Amino acid sequence: MKRIAIVDKSKCVPVKCGNYLCVRLCPVNRTGSDCIIESFDQKIEIDEKLCTGCKICEHRCPCDAISIVNLPDKLKENPLHRFGKNSFELFSIPCPKKDVILGVVGKNGIGKSTFLSLISGTLIPNFGDYSKEGDKAKVVKAFSNTSLGAYFKKLYAGNLNVSLKIQRVELLPSLLKGNAGDLLKQIDERELLDEIIKDFGLEEIVLRNLSELSGGELQKFAIAACIIKDADFYYFDEPMSFLDISSRIEISKLIRKHLEGKSVVVIEHDLTSLDYISDEICVAYGEAGAYGIFSSPKSNSRGINCLLYTSPSPR
Repeated sequence: MKRIAIVDKSKCVPVKCGNYLCVRLCPVNRTGSDCIIESFDQKIEIDEKLCTGCKICEHRCPCDAISIVNLPDKLKENPLHRFGKNSFELFSIPCPKKDVILGVVGKNGIGKSTFLSLISGTLIPNFGDYSKEGDKAKVVKAFSNTSLGAYFKKLYAGNLNVSLKIQRVELLPSLLKGNAGDLLKQIDERELLDEIIKDFGLEEIVLRNLSELSGGELQKFAIAACIIKDADFYYFDEPMSFLDISSRIEISKLIRKHLEGKSVVVIEHDLTSLDYISDEICVAYGEAGAYGIFSSPKSNSRGINCLLYTSPSPR
């Protein structure tokens, strides 16, 4: 059985366990092999090929820094992307569809935001080889017989424009400085700004600096900024956070209105909003912080039912 070993370096504090308790307890280590070793940063590393999956290290670690995860039998291939040794693996992603709003739902920590990073081109798949940067030509070749291949080929060649609404909108004031209205004017490629200001109720927001905006106001600013760019694909990472219930319903309507006939992906936990926005839904499965895999697109009702009522299987 294939397994992955996850080490949370931020939690690994050897002095709390009497200096590398897991190294001393590992049955494989006690036979003379190096399954668990001290790494260069004075944390630990686990050799997944030597690991037997006994989970003694996981259960005895007082810092809860170790997770040994047995992968489903279907996940025999290399992952699409891995961030480093003993870290998260993403095994598959859906392909955005032309003129379709694709909703994505799933619990935290199983690769939804990583999916957007990959599909927007800000992160290149490395197929599990985290020792070097991803190779665009290799990605296109790997997906040459699928719709993802055609998508990545256009994206990497610069023939496809993407507009991305980030998840952490509270970070915007540290990334952008100045008046909210002026910033929106600079990126208004669709000449929609006046209509967006009216529809979104941004009359007061555009008069203030970004640093003066609340979480909900920053969210509306970020959504508006995403919509007014001239792009082929529009990606929204949790657009309903910081918004109250009535605002979520209104924003859902406005996203559909202003991006009618566009290709859109929306990652969202609020199922009511997601159901309203989406034409189809993909469900992300996996184990938080360990691995993730996406289902094929489903009807809204079936996708939501799969999330709510079925076991976390990648089928």
